[in-house]
Amino acid sequence: MKRRPNLLIIHAHDLGRHTSVYGAGVKTPALQSFAEQSMVFFNAWSCAPTCSPSRAALLTGRYPHEAGMLGLAHLGFSLERTDLHLSEELRRAGYETVLAGVQHEVPDHRMLSYDRTIGADPHAPYMDAFDPPTWDRDNAAAAEAFIREADPDDATAPWFLFWGLFEPHRPFDAEPGADAPAVAVPVGLPETAAVRREYAAFLRSVRRADVLIGRVLAALDRSGHGTNTMVIVTSDHGIDFPRYKCTLSPGGLGVQLMIRRPGQLTAMHTDALVSTVDVFPTIREELELPAARNDTGNIDGDAVDGAAVDGVAPGRSLLSLWDNPEQPVRRYAAAEMNYHVAYDPARSVFDGRYHLVRHHGDARVVAPNISDSPVKDLVLSGGRGAPLSPLMVPPREGLYDLWFDPLQNTNVLAEPGVTGDEVLPGLQPPVDRLRSVLDRWMVATDDPLLAGAVPAPAGAAVAPRDAYSSTTADVMIAERKETRP
Repeated sequence: MKRRPNLLIIHAHDLGRHTSVYGAGVKTPALQSFAEQSMVFFNAWSCAPTCSPSRAALLTGRYPHEAGMLGLAHLGFSLERTDLHLSEELRRAGYETVLAGVQHEVPDHRMLSYDRTIGADPHAPYMDAFDPPTWDRDNAAAAEAFIREADPDDATAPWFLFWGLFEPHRPFDAEPGADAPAVAVPVGLPETAAVRREYAAFLRSVRRADVLIGRVLAALDRSGHGTNTMVIVTSDHGIDFPRYKCTLSPGGLGVQLMIRRPGQLTAMHTDALVSTVDVFPTIREELELPAARNDTGNIDGDAVDGAAVDGVAPGRSLLSLWDNPEQPVRRYAAAEMNYHVAYDPARSVFDGRYHLVRHHGDARVVAPNISDSPVKDLVLSGGRGAPLSPLMVPPREGLYDLWFDPLQNTNVLAEPGVTGDEVLPGLQPPVDRLRSVLDRWMVATDDPLLAGAVPAPAGAAVAPRDAYSSTTADVMIAERKETRP
């Protein structure tokens, strides 16, 4: 009997692309070693810059609003289409489905189709006295044990293990009184001692995560499963600093994505534009799963040869890139923002160079969506009270040339003479084309934002947009628990 491939997904929280593989100033030898045996996607974009929606897209192959996941699972939102979740797809195909660590698509992991949960309590991250490094170590040990104990010669029992690390998500183990270390802070943040201390603490979390990832990958290779397992190492969205997480920007949407196919031993890489919505169909093709069910609402008409464009493609398998890493897979990547701690509706589309970002409602800095920290205080208000930099206040509609402006500082639409598509190739950005693509994508995917403001589900905790603290919604949840009979 032919052995069906196993599947291992390793998912780091709030990592973005901040590893040595992607040029960040931190040593991540385990990830670097894995990159030497996998396909590295240097132009992978998340579908959302916030936790639960990005995970929903990765694990359903649908955009967040299609899957019905618009906010954070622990604040009262939930994936509506659990029938589309990868755990359901694989269990239906005969796989043993196993969860270790973070899941953030539903309030309770038992709502998903995992046969069993291993390791530490999956609800611990939302409890008092939570210790991220210890929790991650316990889950890594459980993942190692599961892999070690699975029989590599049993062709009838393929398995899927999703291991979600909590780190490098906040809280960091920063030492406020310590000397500022000699680290270069992320681009776009002030070069100050406070920022360096906080970023150094983040990098310590990254290094700890790398060590654990190395342990689990080593266990896989020792077990005999390595040659028959598809391994995906990725993250949900950008790092948790101002101008990164919760922003429709390269810093918020750019993610690490590396895939090792069964038996792959050589390093490969591609600069092709891909979306995390492409991971699901890639898995389906590699594991030879049955055709998708309930496939409605997507456009599949964005020709890659420059012909007429009908919209943003649904998820597409990436396996053809192993034959030709330079071939285009998609012309556009779409992304969305709805709820994080507060409501901040926005949509965007990226064509590999130009990024069109559209804010619905009043465009402003929504402070509760930025995690509380000294860096937040410095960037947003210079210690509270100072006016915001104009660069921090987004326009209602912005177009950015990311080849030369990766921080999205200059809105091309504000430049004289930019009113539509190019007159001659290269002279003007494709404003009208990107607007049309974004509009058609929203229509084709039945985006609820087309009907106006999207309400939160009953019982969800949503902070006021003019609040400051990122813990506002958590406080609301705690107060509700205290007042329940």
